[in-house]
Amino acid sequence: MEVNSFGVTYVAFGRPYLAMALASLETLKKHSPNVPCCMMTNVTDRVPELSFWDNTKDIWSYYPEESKKNRLYKTGLDMFSPFDKTLYLDCDILVWEDIAVAEKYLDYFDICVKPQRRGQRSPKWGACTVLDKTFRVAELPHWNGGVFMFRKNEKTRNFFHLWNRYYQDYGIPVDQVSLVDAIFRSDCRLLSLDNRWNASFAPRKNEGDHAVRVYHYGSRIVPEARKKMLHYDDLVDRNGPFGNEETAQEFIAKRIEARMKKEGLIQYLIHALRRKLR
Repeated sequence: MEVNSFGVTYVAFGRPYLAMALASLETLKKHSPNVPCCMMTNVTDRVPELSFWDNTKDIWSYYPEESKKNRLYKTGLDMFSPFDKTLYLDCDILVWEDIAVAEKYLDYFDICVKPQRRGQRSPKWGACTVLDKTFRVAELPHWNGGVFMFRKNEKTRNFFHLWNRYYQDYGIPVDQVSLVDAIFRSDCRLLSLDNRWNASFAPRKNEGDHAVRVYHYGSRIVPEARKKMLHYDDLVDRNGPFGNEETAQEFIAKRIEARMKKEGLIQYLIHALRRKLR
């Protein structure tokens, strides 16, 4: 198999996350059919029957590791992605436009990632200290690690070494805190992405140069993703050691329950309606 210089990589550890990633991949292939992908997963070594999967260029990488180790792979992605230039997408992504232009970005930049508009909003993670415990994360600019691009070179090897090292040193279950250290301490030439590449809420009416390419719906699983997740959960071989973990249906139910508890029923329904009508 000839490996392309540019491709999209997912880290989908855990059965519901693989179903979610396949739902994302379907949308990617719709808009960028010629872009190859690498699916990294611990669920199964068998590729499901997918109409959009191309065995001549797409790569299924099986790692029989515990699902909780997924972020060790994400923060060390330069060692696992088979592409010279990689667009990484979290599993909770829908692709709305062609993303092939990302390859050109990486002719000029080492890392591309989106800054958070208002910094770290979680009091818990915002209280974490970085840069030799000099600053709280809430005091500094912050980045969203759900979508990023990188090209393989010495600078990005050091970037991922830092990200992985600090992720393990801090011992917390999120990778965005250690991402602050990695960005500030590395020598990478960085391109700041905007809402077009990592939108948490966006109407579909955007057009032209300002169209949202990557929609990152997060913990609020939108109906179009939910339906696809349930479909792909049924297709995936579940005979592996991690194939019978939480089902997609159970995962979705827990997400809905947690959202309703946090926001209240009325606010939850308002948010759901806004996304349905976007």
